[in-house]
Amino acid sequence: MSVNLLFSVNHVRMTDSSQYSLDTSKVRIYILCYDEKSRKQAEKSFAACDWAEILEMPSTKYLENWMYSTWFPENRSKWEHFDFVGTLSWKALNKISMPNFSKIQTQMKNKKADMFAFYPHSMRKQPNALLTQARANHPLFKDIWVAWLQQLGHDESASTQPGTPAFFGNYWMATPQWLNKYIDFFQKAQHVLDTYEPIQEKLWSNSLYTSSMTVECQQKIFNRPYYPYHCFLCERLPCFFFYNEGAYIVFP
Repeated sequence: MSVNLLFSVNHVRMTDSSQYSLDTSKVRIYILCYDEKSRKQAEKSFAACDWAEILEMPSTKYLENWMYSTWFPENRSKWEHFDFVGTLSWKALNKISMPNFSKIQTQMKNKKADMFAFYPHSMRKQPNALLTQARANHPLFKDIWVAWLQQLGHDESASTQPGTPAFFGNYWMATPQWLNKYIDFFQKAQHVLDTYEPIQEKLWSNSLYTSSMTVECQQKIFNRPYYPYHCFLCERLPCFFFYNEGAYIVFP
């Protein structure tokens, strides 16, 4: 697999929004929230950022991945004119430091990057980081992953490539051209998850994720008192897609 990866581990905390100013004619990052409480937190964290737009989503079993199945394809006129488009969660700053946007701008000027991944796994450069981390947290992940991607035309040697980078949370942005490619791929992948009978029992089983969400909320969203596997598979799908397609991936 021929792929371009650029790694940088320099991050800065958000203290002065002027440090993170991006040309809004070039970049749009949607800050995803679900309700009034999460919207208020998003506004507190990101309202001063000219590259950010806060967007409230419905709660579905696919969580933030609803963006790729529904919002992005239905709202192309709102984002296709940007140079880069992406997403972060309302609680992103609880998990990551904000990326170094001066380095992002350098990469944008060099016109090399196809996508920026904001939430890399600490062991992302080690072989099999994606599957190792996923299986450690979600025991049935590999079984579902391999069967799922086989239905999309990728055999096990492709879906388990050792060099596949690990980044999470749908914390990334890409050029509109690459985002459109990913949307097409994601919609096909989602159809398989929703319809391919041999994986349904494992797919809907308990992923063993420990969440701060109440059991009542989990029941309402997933129709189960726990997280099934859907969102954990889908948040890792960009890792496979962009790597397998040879995109130039930057970790700012």
